[in-house]
Amino acid sequence: MNINLPDEVKYIIETLEAAGFEAYTVGGCVRDSLLGKTPQDWDICTSALPEQTKEVFAEHHIIETGLKHGTVTLMMSGKPFEITTYRVDGKYTDNRRPDTVEFVGDLKQDLSRRDFTVNALAYHPKKGIADYFCGLDDLEMKIIRCVGDAGLLFRHLRATPGEVGAEGGNGQERPPSLGLLRDPLLEGDTEMLRQPDHIAHELAGAGAAVDEIRAPEPLEIAHAAHRVITFAECASLNAELYSRSAARIGPKFRELIELGMLTFAADYLRAQRVRARVARLLRAQLRRFDAILVPVAADVAPGRGTTGDSTLQIPWTLSGFPALSLPTGLSRDRLPLAVQLVGAPGTDTRLLSTARWCEAVLGVHMPPR
Repeated sequence: MNINLPDEVKYIIETLEAAGFEAYTVGGCVRDSLLGKTPQDWDICTSALPEQTKEVFAEHHIIETGLKHGTVTLMMSGKPFEITTYRVDGKYTDNRRPDTVEFVGDLKQDLSRRDFTVNALAYHPKKGIADYFCGLDDLEMKIIRCVGDAGLLFRHLRATPGEVGAEGGNGQERPPSLGLLRDPLLEGDTEMLRQPDHIAHELAGAGAAVDEIRAPEPLEIAHAAHRVITFAECASLNAELYSRSAARIGPKFRELIELGMLTFAADYLRAQRVRARVARLLRAQLRRFDAILVPVAADVAPGRGTTGDSTLQIPWTLSGFPALSLPTGLSRDRLPLAVQLVGAPGTDTRLLSTARWCEAVLGVHMPPR
């Protein structure tokens, strides 16, 4: 993957490297180039400290833009090129610039402080793209995701046993406490619905503390609230599109908009109150546990004509609770089986650690084929 760099940028990178330092183009200029746009500015990151950068380019016009934050601006051909030392940032009390920075010698650490994964991309004319946080994938899929999300995930997926405990990085691997959720919506005789009971028994045998709990509010009520909110907000967000070109909207999406148009404001407000109540009750229940164990779906994967039934994901989506799917094996028809682990808002680290402990106990590894 090649990016056509301006001659000035090539010169800056080559000059810094000739002096014994690393250097890459970084950030928005890399993102825009990959999108086929012409960057307005070109930023360079380097392992050279600001004083070393000034020394390397002593014969050129240099502006001390922000030595405290590791940045100097090199003027070439009448254009500014910002060169910034690899760094990690401290707190942002003014929400604009960090109060303190720490210079580091590692490109990955520097990229980890960026806001979005698509901006945490660096490029070198010989080494190519440096992408530590799946920014290329997100760019391709048109997804905006914070670097911190990817970093949190990879810290846990790449950790070795003992590095991450159920409390999230204290170095003590301990069996988690799990709530086995009961609700009429979760009952049935399919292989998938039976998974939580089977898995809970196996995890308890390995030391996990498992307690049965009832849903604090019938999950069907959460579903009803979710439908009202979804219909109303879909209609509100797409009202202009519908009025302009309703005939061009697909039938399912059009039906969703039209149902939302029939929703009364009072019903929407009641649904939002249900959402808040469900979230409050679930949060209180989760104080006792590292995670709640529930089925991931009513049955195994359907045919290709549908993406499946999201019924058992809706309560957590509605309430803003992190949830993940943990593979548990294969069905009689050789289709994937799994359970859901659900955590409280703000406990993503603990949830990932709990999942990792469970995964190690279950020993299920199903790489893509």
